[in-house]
Amino acid sequence: MKIDFSLNGKKVTIDTLPEKRLIDVIREDFGLLQTKNACYSGECGSCIVQLEGKPVPSCQIPIFSVRAKHVTTIEGFTGTEK
Repeated sequence: MKIDFSLNGKKVTIDTLPEKRLIDVIREDFGLLQTKNACYSGECGSCIVQLEGKPVPSCQIPIFSVRAKHVTTIEGFTGTEK
């Protein structure tokens, strides 16, 4: 399934299984390794990304649910004032 979304301000397309977790797409398909996966339950906070400006645990988000949305990882904040 092809899924279009914005990752760190850039439009991207991924062809993958719709149930693949966002954390796995971020790390495996895009090579953004600063977002970590420790607990696989969303409780530890190491996988937090911004989805539409709100913090979410990326280990709990299936990739199909980010279609046409904006995702920002820690790499997306590199070089910003904050």
